[in-house]
Amino acid sequence: MNIRDIEAAVSAIEDRYILEAGKTIKRQERSARGLPRRFPCRLLGGFLCRFLKQPLGLPRSVLRRLRIAAACLAGAVFLSASSLLAAVAAGSMPAYEILFSLYPETAKRLTPVQVSCEDNGIRMEVEAVYVHADTAEICLSMQDLAGERIDETVDLFDSYSICSSGDSSGTCSLIDFDPESGKAFFLVQMKQRNGEKIDGQKVDFRVSGFLTGKQRVEKELPEMDLSQIEEKAELQLDVSVRGSGGMDMEKVEEEERKGFLKPDEGQTFSPVDGVTVTAYGWVDGRLHIQVHYADILKTDNHGYVYLKDGQGNVVSSFGSVSFWDEEQTGSYQEYFFEVETEMITEGWSVWGYFSTCSELVKGDWRVTFPME
Repeated sequence: MNIRDIEAAVSAIEDRYILEAGKTIKRQERSARGLPRRFPCRLLGGFLCRFLKQPLGLPRSVLRRLRIAAACLAGAVFLSASSLLAAVAAGSMPAYEILFSLYPETAKRLTPVQVSCEDNGIRMEVEAVYVHADTAEICLSMQDLAGERIDETVDLFDSYSICSSGDSSGTCSLIDFDPESGKAFFLVQMKQRNGEKIDGQKVDFRVSGFLTGKQRVEKELPEMDLSQIEEKAELQLDVSVRGSGGMDMEKVEEEERKGFLKPDEGQTFSPVDGVTVTAYGWVDGRLHIQVHYADILKTDNHGYVYLKDGQGNVVSSFGSVSFWDEEQTGSYQEYFFEVETEMITEGWSVWGYFSTCSELVKGDWRVTFPME
């Protein structure tokens, strides 16, 4: 079909059908958005329909072209909406987010209810839903049907998303693990932002991966003898800083301006897999300790170091700065301590707390359910 065939077909459409389509669009828009009856139509198609209704005495060729413009615009709107619904039906997460954001009532009506799903040998299921006033609590479980990849340390690692048909916010946290069934239980807590009742909404909860085999270790680091630590003269400034924090940010910024330790092979050791102490030394009267955490984007490896004095009292760092390694996959973190060499006496020691992970399990798990 060429442009002239399209023009002929569209020109044959009677005005009453175009006008009826415009009225239907306006009625649906008012119903979905709760607009007053006299609220102006937001679609240009509706405006063209009203315009075409007026007997302006325009030549038939002009009216025919206006009909074509209106029909094409209506077709574009229809195709956009139908494409979005097709994407939702296919399970597209961005499409779900757009649908929930722009057309919550439509999302509530059209999203299929699914209380369990399986992918990569893992089953996710809605166990219970409790709704009260403007809050809701949903208990979900994940179970490995093919092995033992889920344990009491399982961590969703911010890989989950929550979409609802209302204006609400939510969080998710691990609450229990049953070793007999191998099920890990998570609590999703949601709250309506405007204070209205939350029941009747539909929720879409999705997980794209989780960490397993996590270990948390707290131990002394005897490889560092504070009485033997030397001054570090060579520092590096050309690093890609990820972030900083601490109890005294003014001092942290001072240390950041001075520079960071260069990794020293003679001082390198690994207290746990995925964590390596790469350098330590004095810098202008302050102690620096540098630690490298491997593959943080896949493992969430992290931790901190601290000191203990001769009486066993904890001496914390006043802050730290983290920066990427050369591969941009691991991260160095340099900790700063406000201690002086004269303070270090017999019995002082360095300690570390480290959290590491052995595996990242990927998949696509999604459950959709009403809050009733």
